[in-house]
Amino acid sequence: VGLNKFMTFKGIAIMASLVGDEVAAISGIQYGRHKFRIPFGGEKSVEGSIGCVLGTMGATWFFSHASRIDDARWRTLAGHGCVAALVEAAAFRNWDNLLLAVAMG
Repeated sequence: VGLNKFMTFKGIAIMASLVGDEVAAISGIQYGRHKFRIPFGGEKSVEGSIGCVLGTMGATWFFSHASRIDDARWRTLAGHGCVAALVEAAAFRNWDNLLLAVAMG
């Protein structure tokens, strides 16, 4: 199975949200000073959530241009980033990667 099967905008959104999740982890560990807690979710940081939004937006833009799918407008990028940050913040324990793929797909 080649990458062209996954180079739809849904596939790009899923890959980008997983990149955003990793950026959230790194930025939350490095710079996370302002903590918050969502019921049933773990303790997260504002800095990690901002990293998730920016990482998802950047990865969506990169993957869409790399695959020549030009549906990545700023509203779409911001929407994907915010949805990914909300799902990542509300995810129960280590279920965030699965929930991100389901929510973005």
